[in-house]
Amino acid sequence: MDFKLAYVLTSSETDTYLEQTLLSMYSAKYYMPDAHITLITDDTTAASLTGNRKNILLYTDKHITVPLDKKYSQKVRSRLLKTNLRSLISGDFLFIDSDTVVCGDLSELTDITQAPISAVYDLHTTLETHPKKNSALMDLKTVHANPDISKGYFNSGVLFVRDMPDAHAFFNKWNALYIEYSSITTQDQPTLELTRELYPDTIHLMPDIYNTQALYTVRYIRHMKIMHYFSSIFAMQPENKDICIFSDPHTAEMIKAAGDIPEELTRLVAAPEQALLQSAFIFPPTPFFKSYLFRLAQKLFRSQNNNILIKCIAGCLTSIFQKLRWLKRIVNGRIHNPHIKDA
Repeated sequence: MDFKLAYVLTSSETDTYLEQTLLSMYSAKYYMPDAHITLITDDTTAASLTGNRKNILLYTDKHITVPLDKKYSQKVRSRLLKTNLRSLISGDFLFIDSDTVVCGDLSELTDITQAPISAVYDLHTTLETHPKKNSALMDLKTVHANPDISKGYFNSGVLFVRDMPDAHAFFNKWNALYIEYSSITTQDQPTLELTRELYPDTIHLMPDIYNTQALYTVRYIRHMKIMHYFSSIFAMQPENKDICIFSDPHTAEMIKAAGDIPEELTRLVAAPEQALLQSAFIFPPTPFFKSYLFRLAQKLFRSQNNNILIKCIAGCLTSIFQKLRWLKRIVNGRIHNPHIKDA
């Protein structure tokens, strides 16, 4: 099988990005033993591949090291490598983010899509119905992008890239735009959208199952080929780590301690849907549940058992809301107030 996978890694001993990448690589080799995996790292990361960290090279068919100025943060270095991938790899390839688990044979993509670049919409929806519409539009505005909100903007976590002139031109521009705006935003998706606007016929949709963003949909889980579990979101919202075992920080720590994939994780790779939470409470996508008020209420509810001050505040707020509701009923004449004398 001459199917190429590409991973980008910028990591140090203090984080778990290497362990996440190792898990994704293992899953890729589990379903596609003959797949060719290329690992692209910066020189700082390459120098850290010693001891157990060197085991990632056991799953790597080709390791490319790119010298990068250390003035750049680790995150920016990762994006600099990612947006420059087309010039580093020959032939068609599938780029996959580290916070993913491969769930099946991906080589059929070669026959499914013929576009220079193929990707999936971010969170599987249009910008108009995007759960994070306001923040997404704000991010896009920072790079002067003008998206059509009736359409989606692409998630850069999984990209199938052909060895075509249009794909080379697209990546060259994306890399240049990322460098230009990297002092404003370290994210790469806003400049991906800006590049798409400049090259509207280059990037096309591919089936959603090849980038199933598990936190935001259950629609594609049954047939998913890649599970994208968004480790960065769980890092910011640790209360959500239980939604997927792969995203639990303890999972990456297990891999770090073992230096490879423990047996209990190999069983989950064989049946990745078993890594998802067995039961969950899903809120309907109404304006209230998207509101900042609801997010505040969520945080108060989750914290009240651990913080007596927040518990008291939550109790006071509840009491105030009850009093306001009671007063409203009085004003509307729905109950008789014994303290107000009849005229």
